[in-house]
Amino acid sequence: AATLRAARAAGQRSVRFGPLGAYRDFVDARDVARAVTHTLTVLPQGALGGAVNVGSGEARPVRDIVTGLATQLDYDGEVLEDAPGSPRSGDVPWQQASLERLPASGFQLRHTFADALRALLGPVTV
Repeated sequence: AATLRAARAAGQRSVRFGPLGAYRDFVDARDVARAVTHTLTVLPQGALGGAVNVGSGEARPVRDIVTGLATQLDYDGEVLEDAPGSPRSGDVPWQQASLERLPASGFQLRHTFADALRALLGPVTV
């Protein structure tokens, strides 16, 4: 977000990122906080037991973050993927949360992917 915002303000015609093709399961941080509160306060102690995944249940390319933010910032420059990438991302090209347990407990996400992108760019509301 900061890179795109700075490029737009400076009138740069391109921005450089590493490869953006890895797929990740993105979820709004506000929903993560709500999920933690839900599991700690709403459910009886130990009701879920063990690890509980929080995610959207949808894997999408990291590129979607960059293009989504660029759109919201009205940045129409070129997005280049020629900077060095993260070795960790290259090792894990696809990551998607398995969400059977948390929704079964009555929890649902409130915020969409677009909501999360807007929150990165402006004041956060719960």
